[in-house]
Amino acid sequence: MSEVVVNPQSMQLKADKRVAWVDMARGVGVILVILVHFSNDFPYLKAMIYTFHVPLLFFISGFVFNSYMKNVKKFVLDEIKRISILYWALLGMGNIFVYFTRDAYRLYI
Repeated sequence: MSEVVVNPQSMQLKADKRVAWVDMARGVGVILVILVHFSNDFPYLKAMIYTFHVPLLFFISGFVFNSYMKNVKKFVLDEIKRISILYWALLGMGNIFVYFTRDAYRLYI
């Protein structure tokens, strides 16, 4: 039996090498999202854009995610660290805000 060996380095995109069609598709997707939010006067245009703008962005996200991810465990731990730092910082600022404004809030009740 022969084993199939996959070299992860050959499947990854370098950070400095951008894929032009991915960047263009991302830009088109963002423009379509903006158009959908401002196209209330054109329901047919809105319905047409709704059929593919979110799947387009999901496809691009999956492509970029798989291309840049090196190690799943390291990636998950880095994301948890990045998100938890922001979470705790915002939670702390929110608690400070509530602490200093709680008396002012009681005046309106």
